Amino acid sequence: MNMRESFYRGKIDLAIDYIEENFEKRITTSELARVSAFSEYHFHRIFKAITGETVNRYVKRLKMAKSRRVLQLDNKPITEVALDYGYKSSANFARDFKQYFNESASQIRKNRKKETALGDIPENLNLVNRGFRDFPPFTVIYKRVNTGYNPGEIQKAFRELLEWIHVHKLTFENVRSFGIGYDDPDYIDPEKCRYDACISLQKDIPHNGEPFNMKIIDPGRCMVFLFEGKGEDFGKSWDYVFQRAIQTEGIRPGDKPHFEEYLPSERFKEGIFRANLCLPVLPLT
Repeated sequence: MNMRESFYRGKIDLAIDYIEENFEKRITTSELARVSAFSEYHFHRIFKAITGETVNRYVKRLKMAKSRRVLQLDNKPITEVALDYGYKSSANFARDFKQYFNESASQIRKNRKKETALGDIPENLNLVNRGFRDFPPFTVIYKRVNTGYNPGEIQKAFRELLEWIHVHKLTFENVRSFGIGYDDPDYIDPEKCRYDACISLQKDIPHNGEPFNMKIIDPGRCMVFLFEGKGEDFGKSWDYVFQRAIQTEGIRPGDKPHFEEYLPSERFKEGIFRANLCLPVLPLT
């Protein structure tokens, strides 16, 4: 990706962040154009050139994937799920859902996987339950990977961030690193899944928006598990964490993205990661 394309990608990422944060309302093109600092006249073409999709198709795809996950993980009434994702009526939501998945929302809810009995952590997963943790809001600079959960591209993104740290003469003691995976490859084309490589700094530094965007992450209360294992073990571990949250009395998985807080690993060169898996949760009402 050349510098010019990187510039446009960064601006469109701001619009996509805005979409993520405002799923519950009807988002206008003028809002997205303003957020990304483009004219409304040019925004449509730039968005499609960068993402390969129109704005409306992109928003609908994300809404469908996220709502399907809610239907499988939560007991919310389908009408409430429709309202949560900006639909004024459950009928319109049901129509779009059926067109997108070729299954109705009620079928997805009926056929969801039966919950397994809550038990100990499987022996093939190295997880430690750390209970709940309240995260205050924190600011990150991030590099987005838009080509799926590709380890090579993710490592490249972190290298670019670390080079930026070096240029600004920051010590690694002042740096925390996080990963945010927004999409579930079971419902989204794996090559279109989005991942943010993030660094959070312990002190304020000048930042003009280039070459990385900045945002505030406000996860609130999270269920936290300490993970140690290979990259391919993250997915199975997250499946367990979500299952645990579903079956824990008084809470449910929240609507904010889950994330990984990476920790120092003495076996990193062997491909062994250490991380806190942090799942935002909400009271069950």
